Amino acid sequence: MRGFFLGVVAAAGLAVQPALAAGTCSSPADQALFEVLALRSELTILGLQCRDNDRYAAVIRRYQPDLNNNAGAVVTWFRGRFGGRGLYEHDKFVTEMGQAHAADASRLGGDFCARNGAIFEEVMALRSGLELAPYAAGKDLIPAGITICPGSAAPAAVKRTGKK
Repeated sequence: MRGFFLGVVAAAGLAVQPALAAGTCSSPADQALFEVLALRSELTILGLQCRDNDRYAAVIRRYQPDLNNNAGAVVTWFRGRFGGRGLYEHDKFVTEMGQAHAADASRLGGDFCARNGAIFEEVMALRSGLELAPYAAGKDLIPAGITICPGSAAPAAVKRTGKK
């Protein structure tokens, strides 16, 4: 009986594994790109929904080089993954993430600004842009239903040339 129980527990653990893996990228560097992208999306929604343009602008000004470098690296990631469709896939992904953050804000209603507004101060308290990715990862800002590093499972399918 004990062996059966351990087998069920092990099988359950394996069943959960793919679900956990769906929210991560194949490399820590790629994961960091998407974490910072999610942070920027969350900050944008905070600025808009909470009408907090001054704090939003202060964060963007302070980390502009880091955020711009990250945005460029994300575009490069999408181009490398999807080739000629890369920019389209990037734009689609960024739009979906923004919509998911906005939907989360709508679900929270009036509580959204009170619950998430401290992010501005927390980000401004970071010592440098190098801390953006670890901070974002700790905040769990990837919205439910958004798959980061989309298409990572089958990069070879994207690069096929039709030759045998």
